[in-house]
Amino acid sequence: MDLLSELGSCRRIIHQLKVDMEARERVTPLSVKTWALRIHEKSAQDLQPNESHLTATWSKSWVDQWTSINGRVERLSASLNDSFQMLIGAMTVLDSAANKKQAERATMLTLLAAIYLPLTLTTGIFGMNLREVNQGSPPWWWVMIVMVVLLTPSIIFMVYLFTKNRLETFRERRAKSESDKMV
Repeated sequence: MDLLSELGSCRRIIHQLKVDMEARERVTPLSVKTWALRIHEKSAQDLQPNESHLTATWSKSWVDQWTSINGRVERLSASLNDSFQMLIGAMTVLDSAANKKQAERATMLTLLAAIYLPLTLTTGIFGMNLREVNQGSPPWWWVMIVMVVLLTPSIIFMVYLFTKNRLETFRERRAKSESDKMV
């Protein structure tokens, strides 16, 4: 964020330079003439015929300098805007990478929950103080049905988890080998 504030500061400075240059363009020729006439009034009367030639030469030189400085300010402003856009793009890429990692972690937590929640439910059922569960021997078919119903989703998610990682690795290797063949 320090770089963003620095870029913003540079943009403000360039804008202020443009405003100052435009103000000086409007004010400077008039103030220079009035000062020169006040200080050198007698000499100015003698040089009246040559004034138009000197003013044209001076203003041409000044206009060239102003045009050069204004062009440089425009180029700096364009470069600054390009840098700003590149910085925004880099920040977007970093944010998307962080979001991808966070999504992968959330997926892992979901898969862990899918594995452990049925097991927790099973221990909760068998930990109840019910006469059918705690005393005597319950029918084995009841135990088998509960275990199959509760463990099936866990097994499916575990198979999905392991095959997903292997499929992604396989696809990445295949894409890399195809790109290497093209190069």
